[in-house]
Amino acid sequence: MIYQSKQRTKRYLFSNLMILLLLLNILNACENKTEYESIVERELKKTERADSLFLGYYFGMTTSDFFDHSRQLNSDGRVTGQTTIHYSHDDLGNSVTKYFYPSFANDRIYRLPIEASYDGWAPWNRSFFSDTLIVDLIEMYNQKYGTEFIYTDVPDKEDSVWVGVQSNRRIVLNKKDDMTVQIEFLDLSVQYP
Repeated sequence: MIYQSKQRTKRYLFSNLMILLLLLNILNACENKTEYESIVERELKKTERADSLFLGYYFGMTTSDFFDHSRQLNSDGRVTGQTTIHYSHDDLGNSVTKYFYPSFANDRIYRLPIEASYDGWAPWNRSFFSDTLIVDLIEMYNQKYGTEFIYTDVPDKEDSVWVGVQSNRRIVLNKKDDMTVQIEFLDLSVQYP
């Protein structure tokens, strides 16, 4: 009888210990954040905002200001295009063309998707492939914005991407194909649709 009682007590203690360990494991798993999540959390705690994009565009720019600014840039010969804006530059030592048009939430820019490629791209010209361009763009954005990039998974992207976060501004770069790099500027402080 005493033997059975001790065994019951041992089983009871063992089961409770296992339940406790399982709960601790679950709590620990809930608190483990990815490197990306930790960076976003840290950057969003900053009080200063990072709203500048390029060419004078910025997060929070209204639709009418965007069109006025784009018309002025077009008049100055810096951009072309109608439904998509075309911007060519040689900031990387070779001519690159970017195609973009922002997304608006509550009449303000919160996202700017871009497709970029070297103008000299050709199937036989490997030095102008997108894997070279992505490295050059990361270096340029690192210098321009002071943003460090990591290669990781991001919740709203299917594949691993290069991502840099500075305050509220997230920049994502990924290879679309041999010719094109997709770039996305996103204001992480906006609850977007």
